[in-house]
Parts: sequence; structure tokens; C-alpha cells
Amino acid sequence: MEKQLKSVVATSSDYEKVFNTLLDTAKWLNKKGSDQWGDLLLGKDVHRTDRAIQNQNVYMAYSKENYLGVFILLETQSSWDAELWGKDSGIHITYLHRVALAEEAHGSGNGELLLRVAMNRAVKNDNRVIRLDCIADNHYLNQFYKNAGFVLVETDKEVRSNSQSKFNLYEKAF
Repeated sequence: MEKQLKSVVATSSDYEKVFNTLLDTAKWLNKKGSDQWGDLLLGKDVHRTDRAIQNQNVYMAYSKENYLGVFILLETQSSWDAELWGKDSGIHITYLHRVALAEEAHGSGNGELLLRVAMNRAVKNDNRVIRLDCIADNHYLNQFYKNAGFVLVETDKEVRSNSQSKFNLYEKAF
């Protein structure tokens, strides 16, 4: 039986819960040997999650009444996305960022459920392609996205604004 999945737009009153979910994921990544999202471990939110919440781009995901985690969906290409992907036509493309599973939701396939909620939201918003980037040397997350049906479009993409990492680009059409 399929679990009931839903997402709600985060509000400013949800910021602490959203931030803590991102922080828990940063800690989990750190335990896996990745310094990805290391700014959060220092108490810094360089990606300005508060602004993303104000812009109604942050979603909180649930399976039945159980909190799964958060994700950011951008229906307009950000400067970061344009640097990675090149300028797009803007037609029916969603960019997925900051996928973060709640600490209590780890295991039992909840990561895939969280992705499914994000894809459902993209379809509901009338988009047909979802794109994401992943740090190239994070083998666990790269395999996770491949297992979830995302197609690897480009490997080891270098960007001027982040010379410390290379990125793999994934997309999924539906």
C-alpha cells in the first residue's frame, strides 16, 4: 500500500525546523566523510534558507502525518543553476536543491519517498523535468540519485564560483 505523501510550503515560523533538518543532514554528511554543507556545522546559512522560505521555495514533506524532511524547488533558474546548466528556456523545468531527510526519518526508503514528494510537487506545479546537482565525489549521493531514476547528464562540472568542488548534473523527465 502506497504511503500518503504530501508537501506544504514552509513559512517563516518553520525556519527553525527547516534549519535543524538541514543541520542534521550536514552532520550526517560529515559522518560519511563529506564536508558538503559544512557552513551549517558552523551555524552559518550561506544559502539563505530564510529568503527561500520567504520566496515560497521551501517545502516540508510528509508521509501520512510523519515528517520526512525538506527540499527547495526553484521554477526559475537561479544564477547557480545557470552557471551549472547554461541558460535554459525556462519551460517546464524545476531545479531541486537542499534535499534533506529528517533525522528520525532515516532508513526504510524514506529518502526515495522524499524525492517522490519533490517530483509530485514539480508535476503539480506543471513542470516536466527536474534537475539537480550533486558534488561529484559524494559517491553515496550520486548512487542514490541514479537509483531514484535520475539520469546523469554531465560529470565533474567545474564552476567559477566554487573552485573547491566538481559537480555531477542529473535530470529526470516525467
